[in-house]
Amino acid sequence: MRDSVSFYRSETGALRYRLDGEVFKDLGSMLMSDIQNFGPGCLEYLGTLEDVRAGRLEPEEIEGNAYQLVVTRAGVRVQNMYIDSGGDYTHDEVHAVLIRYWKWLVPDEAKREQQIEAWEREFGRVHPCREHLA
Repeated sequence: MRDSVSFYRSETGALRYRLDGEVFKDLGSMLMSDIQNFGPGCLEYLGTLEDVRAGRLEPEEIEGNAYQLVVTRAGVRVQNMYIDSGGDYTHDEVHAVLIRYWKWLVPDEAKREQQIEAWEREFGRVHPCREHLA
């Protein structure tokens, strides 16, 4: 992976990210502004990413609070919808960061399993990243 990103909470409990380099600046910002504390949002983004990558879904655009995530078979574009800021990433990079963020947001394994099961009930299938989510 090109650089790294990690997550923490400020003294006031606000979500924050820390970068090792600037590569994941827009991806980190998107997580803070669009997914926020909502673990199931990570599952939704991961499901879309894997479905497009595998050809089960046509290229997809997801609009959040501040960012647009464009997933194609070639990769992922994260674009701020309000200022000229964006980044291009590989599927593997976005997958790894989303998994890391989700596990950080939902550190309890039992709660992670509950959220995965809820996603699977809603979509009527096994989550395409299930083996990486535990």
